[in-house]
Amino acid sequence: MVNNPGKVITDRNIGHIFGEAYVKAATQEIAINGFQRTVFALACVSERPLSAGRTETEDADWNSSGDEPLINLQIPQTNIKIITDRDGPTNAISGPSCVGNDTMHFRSPWHIRALPKYDQPTPNTRKKQKCSILTSIPVNEQLEQKEKEHGENERKKQERKKIMSSVVKMNERNRKERK
Repeated sequence: MVNNPGKVITDRNIGHIFGEAYVKAATQEIAINGFQRTVFALACVSERPLSAGRTETEDADWNSSGDEPLINLQIPQTNIKIITDRDGPTNAISGPSCVGNDTMHFRSPWHIRALPKYDQPTPNTRKKQKCSILTSIPVNEQLEQKEKEHGENERKKQERKKIMSSVVKMNERNRKERK
């Protein structure tokens, strides 16, 4: 907003502007300084390099032992044999067959994840109106004049309705008297 003082900013622009400012301002140094200045001065946030975690040392111990792993994945191998009957018909219809190695392919969740969906952007259904500042006298006077005209028009409509309803009632009375 400071860079473009005359630019109109709507509520749809605020998220983008805030995101850009946050990316520029959010750095590790600022976060560490913020933690050190508050009550939450954490011991884990320091200048020394991180030491090996507990799981890394346990994994090294586990790999060095001769124990069986907790999950042992074995790929079942199947041998495909083709059996032919010499006594049967020679023009038999062949069924489904498998060609290739006897290996089973494993897929991780990363490989079978769903394709991303494209959503249409929602249309802007907001009615655009002029922005008026009520502190300026000419604009305020214009709005007051429009309100007066609107009020007078409404009053005139009500008077016309009353007159029309009275005329209709009089006509009905006259019809009844004639009969």
